[in-house]
Amino acid sequence: MKKNISIFLAIILVVILQTSILPLCFSEKIIPDLVLVALVSWVSVFGFQYVWIWAIISGIVLDLFSFTAVGSNVFSFIFFSYCTSFFSKRLILGEKIGGILVGVFFISLATFFHNLWMQLISVGFKLQKIWEIKIFLLESASWKIIFNLILFFVFILIFKGIRNKFYPSNNLLLGK
Repeated sequence: MKKNISIFLAIILVVILQTSILPLCFSEKIIPDLVLVALVSWVSVFGFQYVWIWAIISGIVLDLFSFTAVGSNVFSFIFFSYCTSFFSKRLILGEKIGGILVGVFFISLATFFHNLWMQLISVGFKLQKIWEIKIFLLESASWKIIFNLILFFVFILIFKGIRNKFYPSNNLLLGK
C-alpha cells in the first residue's frame, strides 16, 4: 500500500511539473512530454504488466490537470506503454548501442505520434483545421523530440537505480 501511494504521489508530481513548471521554462509548443517519457522509461525497465494500471491513472490525472478531454492521454499512454513493452522484450532497450538506438527511435516516434494525436483532438478531428497540425509538425516537433530524448535517458537511469536498489531479486525475473 505504501508503495502504491508513493507511485501515485510521484505521478502527481510529474504531472504538476509538466503542467505548471515546464510551461514557465519552455515555449508552449515545445514543452517536453514528461509523463509520456516517464511511462515509456518505466515500462522499458519494469515491464507492461507492472505499469499498465499506472499508465491509465497517469493519463486521467494529466487530462484532469491539463483540462483536456478525459481519456485522450490514456489512449496514447496505454498504446505506447504496450508498444514499448513489446519491443523492449524483442529488441532489448539497454546500455548497448543497439538498445540505445532503439530507445532513440521509439521515443522519437512516441513523441511525434502522441503530439499528433493530441493535436487532432484539439482541433476536433476537423480536416479544415489540418493546417494547425502541419504548423506543429514543422515548427516544434524536432525540439520536443530532443528534450524528450534527454528526459528518457535520465528516467532510464533513475528507474534502473530504483529497480536495482528496491527490487534486486526481481532483476532476474524481469530479464534486465
